[in-house]
Amino acid sequence: MVNLRGNAASLTPMLAQAKGGLNDVEGAANKGMGAVKGMGLALGAMGVIAAGAIGKSVEMAQQYQTILPHIQSNTGMTNQEIAGMSSGIQQMAQSSGAPLSQLAQGFMTIHNYGFSSAESMTILKYAMQSALSTGDDVSHVANVMGVAMHEFNLKASQAGDAMNVFHLAAQMSNAT
Repeated sequence: MVNLRGNAASLTPMLAQAKGGLNDVEGAANKGMGAVKGMGLALGAMGVIAAGAIGKSVEMAQQYQTILPHIQSNTGMTNQEIAGMSSGIQQMAQSSGAPLSQLAQGFMTIHNYGFSSAESMTILKYAMQSALSTGDDVSHVANVMGVAMHEFNLKASQAGDAMNVFHLAAQMSNAT
């Protein structure tokens, strides 16, 4: 509050002091608005990133849904077997972050080498773990696993051992 009593000579410094106080308030308000705008831009960017992630998730889910009928027609699996396979693959994807479509494609490849649905899921688990640890495509690793296990007449229960042999062979080949 400014006291307006006094003469003109004393009033001028008081007005200058009041103006300075108002300038300080205006500066603080502008600084606060800048922070709010910055937060708004950051939140907006986070929204764009989240929308992109959601869009990618929807696209991956759509790819997975289009693969399921292909798997069923390719493998001759029943609706019940497809439901069981789908549930297992979704659990693997959720716990590991592996893409659904790669898991589904890998399952189909392993199953096509003559393994049952349950055996294919066991082998796929090891293929997924290897692919995720090496940055490879799950379906490619599953194909290698399926071929090797079929050709060497290995049981699904030996999938972990087979994968260890693959990793050891790869390590030895890099030892040159």
